[in-house]
Amino acid sequence: MDRAIDDYLAQFEPIEQLNRRRLLDEMDAAWDALGLDNTRPLADQLDGVGRFYSHPVWVLNGVYSAKDPVSLAHRLAIADWVQIQAVERVADYGGGSGVLAGLLANRLPTVSVEIVEPFPSSYFVARVEALGRVRYVPTLQGPYDLVIAQDVLEHVDAPVELALDLAKNVRDGGLAIFANAFWPEIKCHLPANFYLRHQFGLIMRAAGMCALGHVPGVRHALIFRRQGPLDRSAAFRADARAKWIGGPLNGAGQGLARTRLVLNSLVP
Repeated sequence: MDRAIDDYLAQFEPIEQLNRRRLLDEMDAAWDALGLDNTRPLADQLDGVGRFYSHPVWVLNGVYSAKDPVSLAHRLAIADWVQIQAVERVADYGGGSGVLAGLLANRLPTVSVEIVEPFPSSYFVARVEALGRVRYVPTLQGPYDLVIAQDVLEHVDAPVELALDLAKNVRDGGLAIFANAFWPEIKCHLPANFYLRHQFGLIMRAAGMCALGHVPGVRHALIFRRQGPLDRSAAFRADARAKWIGGPLNGAGQGLARTRLVLNSLVP
């Protein structure tokens, strides 16, 4: 299997020079080839979804994320922040290639990292587990000192429900990092979730999570601390409100961004 993946990756060498748009186009091509539709619930397309997230393009994405300066910088910044926290047990939900898990293991000599990954690639499993103190698991097995979900929630049918499940697996006083990309950058980012772009933090605060800001240098990586029981009912009420105002708020934000670009272009 690794030989087939090596042959696939060879098409894109040198991967550190791969144009990001070409990578995203390759991912979209795999999505389309499987007949997937991001306007329909993934629950109605489970066979295709499983094959998509097991496609070699995700190995390409993982290798790319370890070499691309921007992607790697985000993971390094998260690892730097985690390094100064008092954590021993970490869950990297949807951690895929294990790049972040490896950085954490290298920085924290006593940390144990579980990569919670429903579609683990054999290409990465042996490489990552050879590091020691890092292993792949199929489901959350909390409580954890820290749960990280990087580029996950934009891919699922019920992002708020998943976020609450992740928070539930954080010990009282523990931490959660959610780095979300609720943008139409790629077809597997579900449009039904884009209303959360500016609303996600409000929903998590309604659930009882304490917002601590963002990881320095990674503005979309939001940090929360769990404080006592979660209020799921309040979170879902906040989610219902967000579905009404999230779209208009996104539009207003895009309009403001365009205005700023125009104004900046006028500055001599």
